[in-house]
Amino acid sequence: MQCHCHSLGSSAQGIIALIGFYIFDIDNPWFWFVIVTIGSMVPFIGTFIGIFPVFVLSLASGNDFQAWGILIYGLVVVGSTDNLIRLFLLQKMDSIHPLITLIGVLLGIPLFGFVGLIFDPLIINLFLILIKIYKKQYGGQKSKRAQSA
Repeated sequence: MQCHCHSLGSSAQGIIALIGFYIFDIDNPWFWFVIVTIGSMVPFIGTFIGIFPVFVLSLASGNDFQAWGILIYGLVVVGSTDNLIRLFLLQKMDSIHPLITLIGVLLGIPLFGFVGLIFDPLIINLFLILIKIYKKQYGGQKSKRAQSA
């Protein structure tokens, strides 16, 4: 399930960015949509990977309003989209705390590359589930022994 939620968040960011590209009349909006969607898989700076080049190109072509508009829109609206989606969807669909996802992604990329981006949060969640199962199975026996003594 983790893979679907993460790709859903990236897709949502791409769609929200695409709307902004049309609002600010950015050239090649579908190209930049793909860049933002793929870039948004990288934590913290993912949205910026797609928005910043659009900002620079718009600024270089003399469209100051367009450039600053898409930069602010990208950082505020598109950037917050992923946070909201993860906060609600991950807890509803997977019962995964967003902090686990963040830690998993930050550790997964350096350790396992792109595959770690997808699977490391899932592995961390499975490890925590195993700890809960172990506590439930063996944690109660200690308290029973203490009560009988």
